[in-house]
Amino acid sequence: MTWENPDTSTSYLLSLQLRRIIFSNRRHYSHVAGYNALIALDRDLIGLDCDEVYPNLYIADKRTAQDIDYLLLLGVTHILNVAQQDIQTAIRYRSHNINYMGIPMQDDIGFQISLYFYITAGYIDRAIKDGGKVLVNCFRGVSRSGAIALSYLMIKHGIGASLALRIILQKRHISPNDGFLNQLSVLDNVLFPSTLLI
Repeated sequence: MTWENPDTSTSYLLSLQLRRIIFSNRRHYSHVAGYNALIALDRDLIGLDCDEVYPNLYIADKRTAQDIDYLLLLGVTHILNVAQQDIQTAIRYRSHNINYMGIPMQDDIGFQISLYFYITAGYIDRAIKDGGKVLVNCFRGVSRSGAIALSYLMIKHGIGASLALRIILQKRHISPNDGFLNQLSVLDNVLFPSTLLI
């Protein structure tokens, strides 16, 4: 089985299973990363929406990713902006010793996010192995950034898509669009071809 010719029936079934996991997940309150639960009662009120979804890996929305003081408070060393619109953004982070990678991904079911799975997983992995903290952001921190965080866990930690999704959902609500879920299912089928659906 190759990346170009995956078992589409298995990938399709896994994609449906991933969507069921997302819909059955009961969202629970969690405090914003870096804040005491008593202080951060309302994410909108404090203007931050960020969660540590795996050790040293954070997912956040655009507004939070632009708050340099907050990033420094968390100790973020790397930003992976998967909804880049302004190429001047890197300069702002660099002046605070924060490494920046920006990719202009679209949150569209037809967008080929899988083209970026390995390059983004490598970026995250190198940063964390070097003792850094990585914040992945898109506009809302739900679809694109969620898909990229999932692909990192799958590629670099050998975690299947279903378990990776459950791990992240324990910390943050994510919901990659159906096109992204399909591509993650294909990735799962490539990485773990003998895995049975659970």
